[in-house]
Amino acid sequence: MTIYAYFTLSTGDSVGSPPAPTLYKKFRVVEGGYKPFREKKQSDDTTLDGTPDIAQGGIYRTFQYIVKVRDVDPNADEDFATYEDLVQFYEYNNPNGTPSNIITMVDHKGVTHLVMFMGMLAEEPATVMLEGVNAIYFTPVTFKKVG
Repeated sequence: MTIYAYFTLSTGDSVGSPPAPTLYKKFRVVEGGYKPFREKKQSDDTTLDGTPDIAQGGIYRTFQYIVKVRDVDPNADEDFATYEDLVQFYEYNNPNGTPSNIITMVDHKGVTHLVMFMGMLAEEPATVMLEGVNAIYFTPVTFKKVG
């Protein structure tokens, strides 16, 4: 099995046969910034007589990363994402749009997942430079698997 030093995101319109994705980018992950987990939706209540009343729901896979993106990537020919690329993926919000809000993620093991961005996208500079090739952002992102 090949392990990659990055994961990729591409627009959801790349699922299946052509057309090619509108946007395809590689993302580096900060050391210690990889936290996949499974989440079980359930409610836990107590009945009038004191016994537990637990309702079970679905189990969902979630991927949390802290990605390292630059303001401007000096190696743009290698398809690594900039902060603006990350924002563009985040802002796909229309389930009926082209591209839609469903994003194709290929993880570091080469496994393909259909995901959606969850939560907020915070601009967190890791350098004193905020613009240009020396500006780096360590940005937390969360994706929920939808397919």
